[in-house]
Amino acid sequence: MDHFSRLGLPVRLELEAPEIEEAWRRATKVAHPDSHAATEQPGPESTDLASLHQARETLLDPTSRLGEWLRLISSQATAPAAISSELMDVFTQLGPRLAHTDALLGQHQKAGSGIARAVLARPLVEAQLSLQESLREIQELRQARIAPFAEWDGAAATGPFAAAHRALHDLKFLRKWEREVSERLIQLLAT
Repeated sequence: MDHFSRLGLPVRLELEAPEIEEAWRRATKVAHPDSHAATEQPGPESTDLASLHQARETLLDPTSRLGEWLRLISSQATAPAAISSELMDVFTQLGPRLAHTDALLGQHQKAGSGIARAVLARPLVEAQLSLQESLREIQELRQARIAPFAEWDGAAATGPFAAAHRALHDLKFLRKWEREVSERLIQLLAT
């Protein structure tokens, strides 16, 4: 059973978080063991709480939702072979920023005195600002890949799905980079 059906939702990309949450609440309420009479047996696979939770998590994340949608709608399993030049530009800036941040965090951890940590304060703030800029760029690119969801929903019956496959490919990279940048920002804020 697919994640959309598991929650009783239509197979479409344009789903809002409150709609997904409400469907999840309804499904878990029905599936909960305490909701069944002592003589009743719970229903089939759709009543498994773990699978309902997985369905919720998948559909709340636009990248995972697109992957599930393509799995159900598209017979073509093509993924672009290479990263787009637009994403490559972001990556060429992001890699050095992350490396620089890691080096600063390492220096801060090894700093044995308040003076040594104070000397690192300005570079740490600059690294934070730089990563915040990267995060903003990543989020803009992510939003640009999510924007055509309504258009793809409308074309679900006819395809083609090359643009959706490209977006999924890009979104996977963007999600990974967003997590990495967010982790470093949290580490910087903890210093």
